[in-house]
Amino acid sequence: MVWKYILCRWKIRQTCRNDIIRFRNRKSTCVKCWPVAVTVIADLYSKLLPGLNQHIVTHIFKTGDVLVENTFSFTNYVDIMKLQVMATAPITSIDDNALHILPMFRRMVWAEQLNSSPLDYWTQRNAVKYVNGKPYIEFSAIDSMKPLWWGATYAFVSEENWRANFSPKFGIGAAEILPEKPILYSDLKDFVFHDFWFYESREFRDGIFRWLPGEMDNYEATKGIFPPYSEENVGKYWMAKFKAGDVVKYNRYYSIFQSRDTNEAIDFLEKRTAEIQGIHIVEE
Repeated sequence: MVWKYILCRWKIRQTCRNDIIRFRNRKSTCVKCWPVAVTVIADLYSKLLPGLNQHIVTHIFKTGDVLVENTFSFTNYVDIMKLQVMATAPITSIDDNALHILPMFRRMVWAEQLNSSPLDYWTQRNAVKYVNGKPYIEFSAIDSMKPLWWGATYAFVSEENWRANFSPKFGIGAAEILPEKPILYSDLKDFVFHDFWFYESREFRDGIFRWLPGEMDNYEATKGIFPPYSEENVGKYWMAKFKAGDVVKYNRYYSIFQSRDTNEAIDFLEKRTAEIQGIHIVEE
């Protein structure tokens, strides 16, 4: 089965600063819960950044779904340029012709710089698909889609309810679904300094990214919002600062699914997202 092959290749990893910080294993446990799932619990720490710790609980369900509860905790002062979680190349590793599909962004800095909308931006790139009257983004997952600047397909865009790679050849996809509808910040600084999405090097990337490009000052809509690059400003603005006791959590639901085409895939993901976001657990 193709989905079993993909599931075996599923990787979750984290990045900090400008490269991958190799977390060391402090303790890990595998809890078998068949026929429902296998749960792996791991406690990790960073030797390079003392005080950065990770507690990750991964539930791998028999259906091909994966629920990852990822908690970063700090026991010391730590400054980080990047803190992201990833799902590495789940579909593009088996099909170079895979597509990337997702809901239309609510906010996108590139579109604002062009005095345009995310819908206009993707329409100009022939990457809009309508399903049930709603616009979605669809394009080749290995295509950069002529970004306004930088090589990453998305940079500084709103997190949405879900996104996925889909292979028409195999009729199979891998999706990331957020358990809760993501917050959209109206203030540009708040928007840029909180979590947003990347799609780069065939990866889903979620989280903090504090490198502020000079292109921000090349367009009137974003000119002067952020301070110019300098050694002094690097410490003030280009780093996310954490102190002892701070906690950052990323809960992500990943799904390996089968569909006949992207229309069916999008319809499935909208319904699956509604199911997942509709679940509320209350402790009494």
